[in-house]
Amino acid sequence: MRSGGTLAVSKEKLPVGEWVHLSGMLAARGEIVLRVNGREVAKTRSAAIAAKPFDKMEIGDDSSNRVGEYGSSTAWRGLIEDARLYWGELEPEQLNRWAGR
Repeated sequence: MRSGGTLAVSKEKLPVGEWVHLSGMLAARGEIVLRVNGREVAKTRSAAIAAKPFDKMEIGDDSSNRVGEYGSSTAWRGLIEDARLYWGELEPEQLNRWAGR
């Protein structure tokens, strides 16, 4: 997850062939928080989004301005069951209920 050039990256790899609940949040305090199955795996300081983002929101691909340094084959190969965008911050308990955990 990225905001204003700041990138939140987990050092953990996602399990292959297993369902995973992934969530990212840009908090009002200026933090980017990344969670896997409700557990925080990355957190970093960032700035708030001060203007309309240059790139569109993409799920499953990074076809515009690349977030990281990787090759051109970034398209997700798998299933995405659900995608949601919320205005405001969700508590970890709310995320866990949504994820069925």
